[in-house]
Amino acid sequence: MSWLRSGVGIVVFLVGPLSCHCAEPGSDRAKLVGQWRATDGVWNGTPLTRQQAAGCRLTIAAQPDNPFGFSPTSSLVVPDKVVSTQIWNKDKLETRYLTRWEGFALAVSPSDSPKRLTLYKQNGLKGITLVGIYALEGDTLRICLSVEPIVNRPSEFKAPARSRLLLLTLKRIK
Repeated sequence: MSWLRSGVGIVVFLVGPLSCHCAEPGSDRAKLVGQWRATDGVWNGTPLTRQQAAGCRLTIAAQPDNPFGFSPTSSLVVPDKVVSTQIWNKDKLETRYLTRWEGFALAVSPSDSPKRLTLYKQNGLKGITLVGIYALEGDTLRICLSVEPIVNRPSEFKAPARSRLLLLTLKRIK
């Protein structure tokens, strides 16, 4: 019977913390919900043009019953030929352009310094996790995000050359 009590305790422990991730009114999670358009940005050490920045959009949709506090319809879109990755295809290195990260759930850790954000997407048995940091001041949101799962979470709002980081300043679309 003691194994049953400890098993129930584990279930309560796992379920309890997940419920606190819901977007409470006035929390950073609630303030992030909406559509955002970039006004400025840097990818991998290269500043984005005004036109490229204006094409970057972030959409965050709330869904209280999701353990991450956000629906899996949160998305980040950037214009074509802005963010690239290189992969080996047979015996040659190819450049592929990344333009859409759709169907992600977003979790935030507003008590960390800098504040942390994590995008999660389940893809069959595998999952994709993109990590970053954010700063929210009124209707201005700054994010620095690794757009490749193998890159570590940034610790500052910089995207130097060869960092594989995307730094965006976004304004809320009203």
